[in-house]
Amino acid sequence: MLILGNLIGLIIVLFIGYWVAKTGWKLRYLAPFVFVVTSILIMILFIKLSPSEWERMQFFSNGTFAFNELAMQAIILSSGAGGIVTFLLVLGVWAVRKNVFF
Repeated sequence: MLILGNLIGLIIVLFIGYWVAKTGWKLRYLAPFVFVVTSILIMILFIKLSPSEWERMQFFSNGTFAFNELAMQAIILSSGAGGIVTFLLVLGVWAVRKNVFF
């Protein structure tokens, strides 16, 4: 089942890469947008799944940035997910443009 899931994920990444390559969108504009949107969505998902931990997070203290451990973990998690999704987008577009699998 894991191999089938990976295959389906690869097909989805290639489909999105084909779609982006054929519509002519520029990756220099699309990649930062995808990173930011994915990071925000993961942060919202984290808020919805664990509201008790969200209440204990501190991003600011006395008007300055002062992250506690939970806030740092949330930022690292959302940034990591955004980075992975952006990498998969760029990889899919590159594979379609260079005819890697076709």
